[in-house]
Amino acid sequence: MATSFAFAEVKALVLRRQREQAQQLLERLAAAVLPILTRRRFRVRRLLEFFPTDGALLGMNVNRGAKIYVRLRPKRTPESFYPYEALLETLLHELTHMVHGPHNQAFYQYLDELKQEMESLMVRGLEGQEAVKFADAGAGQRLGGDSARVPICVAAVLAAKRREQVSRGSCLE
Repeated sequence: MATSFAFAEVKALVLRRQREQAQQLLERLAAAVLPILTRRRFRVRRLLEFFPTDGALLGMNVNRGAKIYVRLRPKRTPESFYPYEALLETLLHELTHMVHGPHNQAFYQYLDELKQEMESLMVRGLEGQEAVKFADAGAGQRLGGDSARVPICVAAVLAAKRREQVSRGSCLE
């Protein structure tokens, strides 16, 4: 079951070296943010690589999601790629422009929310369609027994006392 919030097109630049690797990076980014797109109901048609002459320009959101461009390669070394985490942060920045245009306090507060959401997904190893299914699942708990947790130091003391009783043969009392 494909979500209607997935990118309709994900495309690397055709005339650049290592196009396949660039395409894989974009697809990995698209899969990583799919749960966020779905949860926030963001419709982004196209996720595209770009290589603008301004080396400081890392991304661009055109018409609130008609297209999102991400610079994958540094200007001075276009045969290499930025680290994945930096690219993901750029994409989250551009997704923030779906809600907030100017770079003001509300923008950065929303960006922090998206980063926390992304971190939560990454910690749980969730991305793509599977993440969409399980993104809102709770952390779960151990089955059986009391759900109240005993602090580890208390559990260690109790276990030591039980071992002492067993070693003295007084565990039947």
